[in-house]
Amino acid sequence: MQQYGTFLFLLMMVSFVKAQNKSPRPNIVYIMSDDHGYQAVSAYGYGLNKTPNIDRLAKEGALFSSATVTNSLCAPSRAVMLTGKHSFINGKVDNEARFDWSQDNFPKLLRNAGYQTALIGKIHMDGLPQGFDYSAVIPDQGDYYNPDFIINGVEEQIKGYVTDVTTDLALKWLEGRDRSKPFCLLYHQKAPHREWLAATRHFPEYTKNTYPEPATLFDNYEGRCTAAKTAEMNILKDMNWAGDSKIKPELMDELGIPETLKWDKVAYIKNLGRMDPEQRKAWDAVYDPINEDFKKRYASMSKEDLMRWRYQRYMQDYLGTVAAVDDGVGRMLDYLEKKGLTENTIVVYTSDQGFYLGEHGWFDKRFMYEESLRTPLLIRYPKEIRPNTKINSLVQNLDFAPTFLDYAGVSIPKEMQGESFRKVVAGKTKKFREAIYYTYYEYPSIHMVKRHYGIRTDLYKLIHFYYDVDEWELYDLQKDPQEMKNVYNDPAYLKVRKAMHKKLSAVRKKYKDSDDNDQKFIKQFLKNNLYLNSKNLTMKTMKLFLGLMGVFLFINLHAQNSDNSFSEAYFIASANTQNAGISKYDFKNHLADEIDPKYEKYKKLKRNGIVLTCLGAGFVTGGALLMHSGSRDKKIFADPDENRPRGFGKTFLGACGIVVGVLSLGGGVTMWAVGSSKMKKYNKNVFINTTENGVGLVYKF
Repeated sequence: MQQYGTFLFLLMMVSFVKAQNKSPRPNIVYIMSDDHGYQAVSAYGYGLNKTPNIDRLAKEGALFSSATVTNSLCAPSRAVMLTGKHSFINGKVDNEARFDWSQDNFPKLLRNAGYQTALIGKIHMDGLPQGFDYSAVIPDQGDYYNPDFIINGVEEQIKGYVTDVTTDLALKWLEGRDRSKPFCLLYHQKAPHREWLAATRHFPEYTKNTYPEPATLFDNYEGRCTAAKTAEMNILKDMNWAGDSKIKPELMDELGIPETLKWDKVAYIKNLGRMDPEQRKAWDAVYDPINEDFKKRYASMSKEDLMRWRYQRYMQDYLGTVAAVDDGVGRMLDYLEKKGLTENTIVVYTSDQGFYLGEHGWFDKRFMYEESLRTPLLIRYPKEIRPNTKINSLVQNLDFAPTFLDYAGVSIPKEMQGESFRKVVAGKTKKFREAIYYTYYEYPSIHMVKRHYGIRTDLYKLIHFYYDVDEWELYDLQKDPQEMKNVYNDPAYLKVRKAMHKKLSAVRKKYKDSDDNDQKFIKQFLKNNLYLNSKNLTMKTMKLFLGLMGVFLFINLHAQNSDNSFSEAYFIASANTQNAGISKYDFKNHLADEIDPKYEKYKKLKRNGIVLTCLGAGFVTGGALLMHSGSRDKKIFADPDENRPRGFGKTFLGACGIVVGVLSLGGGVTMWAVGSSKMKKYNKNVFINTTENGVGLVYKF
């Protein structure tokens, strides 16, 4: 009996210890901005700006110095983050490819495991997000001022600045959540995506600042292959004057400055058109003097002066836009602390990719070079991560999904290609992957960055550019961190080159990528997106339209000539027939003319009807092609990645062409039918009587 009592006591103690050791599952707050370069997070030490709230995560948790993405482009990066699979596996290889929401993603798996899930802010993928109890997302790229949000499938406009509104919605959801469940919140900011409109509280300060120029601002791209030379990302040459540098369209006209791209002025007008009177007044008070100063200086500015001026304008607006993102992070951290959620909540701050802040003279991303490949990553989780932790491991956005599932105690699907870095950030191991794999597919398209793939280790980087070139680049990241000299053909790096090629082959095999994949996605892209054809499709449409018109008119004229020649020949033959009597035939044009002048009128009516029908068909065909081209332009130029209604002009002209074509078709077919009907009546009632003298007599019955 005593032994039985001792056994029960020990069993109770074991159960008690297990209960004490079983911690509640952690909450997850995943904060992701758009195009936020690590250089613009002050914790990384570049000195451009101050982000005190984001820096708190580094002080109270971990900062990753070598975090990278698998595909430096908005939508593909998000698809990788959600699925834990490379772009060529999850299908979202570029901004145009559709994302299949039915495939597994980590929020779905967390939700199935009892988590309450929400997605708030930018996702940049078509379709209603799956895996979330609540979603409030901006359509496409969204707007900075008074933005639209799609909340659980219903679109509405919300007054305010988009970064603040996104934070408001995130905190509101947290406040009203089901407190009996752990939560996973994906809190995504639009900022600091192009065209970099700061909040009214920030642009008065930031537009007065002067920022240090990067050493490679005036890069001439020597020492590298074709891709760097032909990319369209140069701040002076390829950045919009109105939309990006905020020069008024009317001032551009006055100074004779042409639009960089066709949507340059439209973007400016659209962005400012979203503002209410109070917001616009604050804007004008700051940007009118900037325009006046530029007007005075422009005539005397050299290209170098303009490059420097535009770089400063870029940095002022970009970093001013980042400031509101940092404010939002501060509000989120303060809320978690106030509600006692800090200890058991994993907070992540990152961006969908890196961004060029003047390095190599560029803006934007896409390349596998460091500034766009690397992304800021800071994580706080007091239960497991020590303050001021520094991580140099080659972590990628591919690893978020398995890491979050690991923290939540949910099984990681075998299909996921990423790896959990939980033990790495907790300091339990330093062992992680030796090389990261990168792919980029969106070419030919906006910014014209060539297709490429490659690997990066701690020491070296190997890149293969393909499709319309076949070029390799190899960089020694220790000796050449700015990647200015391609050493692929340097004999001194022969062994390194061979070793990197071997690693590349192994990594491609591991992740199930291949040359066949590359060709498949080229065909898919060219079939659906055709940037170059879209760029020239107006001319091609006109050529096709004229060609179709030529074919239609040729057929019509040929038919008329054949008809008239046959009728005339038949008339002569009939008129000279020696056999007396009545002869009836199908084409009596000439004879009928002698009987009734109205016949010629009906003949012309039929002929004009045919011509008008052909014209109508041509207009409908041309209009449809123009509308299709406009629709593609809208996706390619607003979706890749920018919010620009470039396709509007083509779409409008195409619609007008279709309307004109339909009206012409209707009128032409009617005229054709009436003329044919009247001519048919004459054909039935006109007969020929020939005499031995060959004189044709016509009778009507």
